[in-house]
Amino acid sequence: MVDFVLSCLLGFITVAIAVLGGYISSSNRKHRIAFYALGAISVALILITGYRNFRVQVVADIAQQRLASSVDNLGRATGEIARVQELNTQLQQRLLEQSQNITSLAQENISQVTGRGTFCYFIVAPNLGAGNPISFPLQVLVRGKYPMREVSSASPALGFSWTPNCDENGWKITRRCL
Repeated sequence: MVDFVLSCLLGFITVAIAVLGGYISSSNRKHRIAFYALGAISVALILITGYRNFRVQVVADIAQQRLASSVDNLGRATGEIARVQELNTQLQQRLLEQSQNITSLAQENISQVTGRGTFCYFIVAPNLGAGNPISFPLQVLVRGKYPMREVSSASPALGFSWTPNCDENGWKITRRCL
């Protein structure tokens, strides 16, 4: 608004200078009328230019306020995006940990079912054999962390087969002669 008022004052001062100059410098009436007319046209143009500048300044002020509001909103949105990204990162980390736990539990379950790394072996004590026919003591030993299930063995050369059964009391060996 200040720019508009200053433009108006400039226009009026220009008119006053034109009137004064025309009155002083010319004794011919036609020249003075032309001088006054041109002065009036210049004043009109100055006023139009001042008003247009005022409107441009109003629009620029509104645009500046909107820009400041948009920048403020963008700052808040950026903060919210950062917060959500942090939560997403934490969630992904927890999902990775859960996935590792599930993988570990699945491997443990497979090991429990298959007896992973566990084996059995026989120890025969031939020097302790007795009876008719001669029989020898046979020990079946199991080594490993996991239980063995549904394992059977047969040895026609030794004349036996066995199947270990696991119940709540532990291993129970069933011996059958071939």
